[in-house]
Amino acid sequence: MSEANQQVIESLKYPIGRWVKPGIAQLESFKGWIEQIRQFPDSLQDLCRNLTATDLALTYREGSWTVRQVVHHCADSHMNAYIRHKLAFTEDKPRISPYDENLWSETKDVLEIDIEVSISLLKALHQRWVSFLQALPSKTCCDLSIILTKTDISVCSNQPVYMPGMVFIIWLTSSWH
Repeated sequence: MSEANQQVIESLKYPIGRWVKPGIAQLESFKGWIEQIRQFPDSLQDLCRNLTATDLALTYREGSWTVRQVVHHCADSHMNAYIRHKLAFTEDKPRISPYDENLWSETKDVLEIDIEVSISLLKALHQRWVSFLQALPSKTCCDLSIILTKTDISVCSNQPVYMPGMVFIIWLTSSWH
């Protein structure tokens, strides 16, 4: 594959750029990321509002997920992230194992259920999640972390990921989707 083709694929996979480990998050950045998390379900619903069955079966590049799979993946991913945040708050540096996103994207519910089910789930989940995040005292929030035992974001593997970083990762990956 030519370098130009690789750059096109890279820009399709990561439309706002690859993940870069953030520095110490400023409180205002953290609040902004939370606001983006709050808005995500409505934005997703707006994007999907008039999609046809044919549209939902489209992929944006060879070997990628369909639009339907991406929408359901957002629900799966955000449920996992919410639980990780709650674990970080209730346990001391819990060790988190990842789930196989590709295998999850092939399950029957993902392939057959209407995307509105996942969008509704995201709306309810994000209401709880934003309430939880906004209630965290700023000092406490920066002290909470999880240990990711294995992740595609290799700089995080077996290292603490603190709450602002976890929120940043969700903001970034939501922007990719």
